[in-house]
Amino acid sequence: LAPVRGRAGMVSLHKEIFDAGFEIEKIVTHETTMSGDLAYVRQTLSSNDGQTAALLVLRRQAGGDWLVHAEAEVAVSR
Repeated sequence: LAPVRGRAGMVSLHKEIFDAGFEIEKIVTHETTMSGDLAYVRQTLSSNDGQTAALLVLRRQAGGDWLVHAEAEVAVSR
């Protein structure tokens, strides 16, 4: 998949994936680390398409909200 940027791009991508029948069965968070205005979360997602390892990088916004800045996923099993 090509990189996705912005809220509209994320909404469009996820709509396409879920409309195609993708279903998340379980999300397990293995690690969450914060330092200042940056954080990362390491997770495993189990779905009807297999298991995926995910790493999220988040940035704290000026108002205090955390938003996903980058995401990487690697298929562990299919």
